[in-house]
Amino acid sequence: MSNNAASSNLIASLSANSYAVGGHFYLSNDFGNYEDFPGLNISAVAANGIDPNSSLSAVNSATNFFGWISTTPITSVTVSGGGDPLRYNTVTDVIVGAGSTSSIPEPGTLSLLLLGSAIGFAKPRKTAKSQ
Repeated sequence: MSNNAASSNLIASLSANSYAVGGHFYLSNDFGNYEDFPGLNISAVAANGIDPNSSLSAVNSATNFFGWISTTPITSVTVSGGGDPLRYNTVTDVIVGAGSTSSIPEPGTLSLLLLGSAIGFAKPRKTAKSQ
């Protein structure tokens, strides 16, 4: 996705159930194709309306894949870096993850679950028969 005015930020508004978002962030030319634009950076800011905004920035590259994971819904992502009539803020391969109401188990709980599974799958040993 991109915008039709190169000097404008690209703003993506997300649903109320978006707890993770990521994608390839880069600058494209007026044909919508990636272009190197040496020395330029691409930046993106995620907001959830509660915590301070989280920003990421990288040298412009078609391989820039980055994103955010949050414990509260992410409401928007703003992409900037173009600011020139021939440089468009672009995001492709966007992935959005929905949240879950279940909590993440503590490491001790996971260890007990794994131990229980290992014991459950263990085969009893055969003993030598006495004659």
